[in-house]
Amino acid sequence: MDKLREGIVKMSNSEPNASLSESQNSTTPNYRPYAQMIEQALQELDEEEGSDEDSISKFIIKNNDTLTRDDKIMLKHHL
Repeated sequence: MDKLREGIVKMSNSEPNASLSESQNSTTPNYRPYAQMIEQALQELDEEEGSDEDSISKFIIKNNDTLTRDDKIMLKHHL
């Protein structure tokens, strides 16, 4: 309970409009939009019967080593 109280006091004493520190600034991902990655996967896989979600995901993950765990979850959403 003391740690909670300390956290609340610390937040109440902080500057609400202070700029974010370097580590808190959001960064733009260094890869293309999901739609472009999916389109590239479909073109390069070129499967006669069409590509399933699993093969598209594997292709994109293999060719984009900078994807984080969260990016991979969002990729599933876009598929």
